[in-house]
Amino acid sequence: MEENLMAFFKSLEEDYGISLDRIKSYYLKLQDLDIVRDNDEILMLECLERIVQDMSTNELIKSKENGAYQTQKDYNYIFSDALYNVYGENSEPYLDEKYKEENQNRHK
Repeated sequence: MEENLMAFFKSLEEDYGISLDRIKSYYLKLQDLDIVRDNDEILMLECLERIVQDMSTNELIKSKENGAYQTQKDYNYIFSDALYNVYGENSEPYLDEKYKEENQNRHK
């Protein structure tokens, strides 16, 4: 990977406490999307940072059903929220169905 990109990843790792491997996996998932490849790299980096930031602050909550700890938002929700916030309505084909359902009033 390009030196500047690795420096950005390391900065995210330090700032948010998310492992470099996880950051790279988020980056690779973003790179699979046409909307990301067809737009400016700056938008992709903004989207990546939003994902990393949200994952780092995604608090654990204790499930009433089984007592296990779970995150408040699942990965697909966080990913979809970052895509929508960076790419707007153009991101709709890439958003998770559950995310679209939960946010239909917010995004109309």
